[in-house]
This record gives sequence, structure tokens and C-alpha cells, in this order.
Amino acid sequence: TAVRELVTPSETEAPTRLADPLVGSMAGEYRIEERIGDGGMGVVYRAVHPIIGKPAAIKVLRHELLEDPEMLGRFLDEARAATAVGHRNIVQTFGFGTLRAGNHYIAMEYLSGEPLEAFVSREAPLPARVVVELLLELVSALGAAHAAGVVHRDLKPSNLMVMVEPDGKRLLKVLDFGVAKLRGSARPHTTPGIVLGTPAYMAPEQVSGAVAGPMADLYAVGIIGFELLTGRQPFTGAVPDVMAQHLVAEAPALAPTAEPVPAPLERLLRQLLSKQPRQRGTTEQARLTLKALARALPGASAAWLPPVTEVAPELRPTRPALPTMPSERASELELFTQPSAQVVEAPATVAKPKVWWLVLVGAALFAVALVVGFTRPAVGPRALSEFEQRR
Repeated sequence: TAVRELVTPSETEAPTRLADPLVGSMAGEYRIEERIGDGGMGVVYRAVHPIIGKPAAIKVLRHELLEDPEMLGRFLDEARAATAVGHRNIVQTFGFGTLRAGNHYIAMEYLSGEPLEAFVSREAPLPARVVVELLLELVSALGAAHAAGVVHRDLKPSNLMVMVEPDGKRLLKVLDFGVAKLRGSARPHTTPGIVLGTPAYMAPEQVSGAVAGPMADLYAVGIIGFELLTGRQPFTGAVPDVMAQHLVAEAPALAPTAEPVPAPLERLLRQLLSKQPRQRGTTEQARLTLKALARALPGASAAWLPPVTEVAPELRPTRPALPTMPSERASELELFTQPSAQVVEAPATVAKPKVWWLVLVGAALFAVALVVGFTRPAVGPRALSEFEQRR
């Protein structure tokens, strides 16, 4: 369920919103103001702290699902998943509780912006540099999630929010961890016979009912990247046809596009859309590839690049060495996607201090001290008395 800025309801929608029994009630410290979104598992409201005025988004589990242990477990896992990952590109979750009506709720930051889905429908096909910067933010968020043991499993443009920060920079936010898989969760991640996700963005392993790990998220990134560049999804048709294409069909050519697509970007998307999870590379490799492309492409917009100061030192990529290609057929993508080797420049040889010249300097200073001592006039009793008289 996307958390988005309130759109003025039509006259036919207004009575329904006003009739909502939860509007005006309290969710912890926040007063529910308006209903702004609906999903299969919950309803999203805009709320506000009545004293300090801080806005919040309150996602409420549907009352009819309270007795469904599977849905209740997923709702709890959604709260835990978003909380477990602290990243600027993931929606912040800061509360969980139960309303007086008995519904469970999650309190999240209120985001002012629009879903990437709307952005794409209006702007696509997008220039390669904008696509790279968008995917870089998405993959950076996924890297943090995967490191925390969280797999989203339902990435799609409607679950991504494009925000505009106060300084004018655009920011991508990942939402809705409703079907996320958490490492260490006591609840089974899948139910036999149940396929989770959105068909157009599902990885082959999700379609076949196999275990969906971090590589399933990368497959969805490949689908999203294709859509950003062309304005269309690579696999279309009825749901069974789309799911079959995920299993056996190769992605079509990237066309039409706003401009020629750089070869490394096209190869990266092809790699992410591989049918075999292991052939997609790792989240970190994808991030480093996109980082290199973002810096190399002309006219890259700093508005899409996260500030360097907000990147943890251990996540900052080192300057990649230019590896020797294993064969003449090695592609440019292999150059980008090889794990970044840390470049350690050999320091110039520094001569160790020679002991002999230190000894000579010490001996010379000692000799000078002896000469001064012998030539200095002695201070005898007479000299001392004259000194005292002058005082």
C-alpha cells in the first residue's frame, strides 16, 4: 500500500471518507484525520500529533483479517521488516499498537510525493542517467535490507515513492513490506500452493514456488529498469502468459528509449533478468555498477545521488582497480560487475634513520659542551661577593 500525499476526494468519495468510523479516533499519540489509501491487507490513514502537529501515516489491519493468523503474521512482519532496516530510502516505521476498535496498526512517516508508477506513466521513457540514479537509490535500499535479512518480494513502481525534499532534491522511498521475508521469523515464509508477489515483477523462482531470496528482488529491479527506459514492461499479456514468460522467455530489446542506452546499463539489466538467480550477481555488485555509471554518464543529476556524508564508511565503494580481462570476449559489464578490489597503493620506500649519524651528532654536541665548560670563567668566592654587592 503506497503512502502518498492526499488527493482531494471527489464529491462521491467524500461521504464514504466522512463515514469511516476510525476518522477522529486516536492511534497511540496520533489522531486519525483522513483515509488516504486501501490495500488488500490494510487501510492507510493520514494522522497528526495533536500537540506538536507532526504528521504520520497509520496503516490499519482490516478488521475481517484479525482472526486470520497468516495475515496477522504478515502484518507484524511488515512492521518488523521496515523497523529492522534503517535507511534513508526506506519508509521509516516508528510505532505499532492496537486501536480501541481492536484493529492492529503501524505508524509510519508521512510521505509527500507520488508513486513511481505515476511518475513513469507521465515521464517514461526516461533518460539513461535518470534511470541509473533511480535504480542506484533502489539498490542501495535493497543492500541495507538484504544485509538485515529482509527480502521485499514485491518490488514494483506502485510500492516506490518519489519525494521532493525541502532542498529540491528528489528521493526514492521503498514502501510496503507486507509480503517481505524476514530472517529468523517464526512464521513460514510461504504457504504451499500460494504464489506471493505481483505477476509482472515476479522472479522465475517465485513463479515456480521455489524459495525467493535477495536475487528475486534484483530480478524485479531489472523489470523496473526496463520499464523506466522504455515505458513498458518486458513481459505482457494475461497473467498466466506473463508468468510463463518469466520462466522461459528472454526479455525483448530495449525499445523505444529516450536516447541510446549505454552498453554497461543494458548488460546489467540483462544480467538482472537472468532466469537463474546465481547469474544475477549480488546486490552490492549491482550497486557498484550503478554507482560507476552515475559518475560516468554526462549530465548526471546530483539530485538523485545520496550525499556522500550519509553513506556509512563500510558501504562506500573503494576506487575499483581495472582488472585484466580473462579473455578477449570479456564484456564491459564484466568490468563493471566484478567485485570491487580495494586499491592499496604501495608507499614509496622510506629510508630508516641511520644509527651512525645519530651517534656522530650526539658526540659533537657532547664535545661542544665540554669546550664551553672549560673556557667559562669560574665563579669563586670573590666573584660571588662582588655579585652580591651589585645586588
